[in-house]
Amino acid sequence: MALREVIDDDGIAWTIYAIVPDAYDDRIGFAAGYARGWLCFQSANEKWRYLGIPHEWTSMDDMKLLDLMSESVRAPDDRDWH
Repeated sequence: MALREVIDDDGIAWTIYAIVPDAYDDRIGFAAGYARGWLCFQSANEKWRYLGIPHEWTSMDDMKLLDLMSESVRAPDDRDWH
């Protein structure tokens, strides 16, 4: 699994990784549109999801990657849901 770690302008460390659910993943039922996967942006206190997985995300510069987070939605506070 590809993994990136970046620090934003506020000094917050973010771990970014791709989630690709399989056909048997029951989370897809309530996460319409996420069947093809998403990027997860996770800090110590927050988790955000970017719908879709850009092909070049693993080689994007840090600022461009963090720009994707501005188009993300905050994930519910459910520790089992990436």
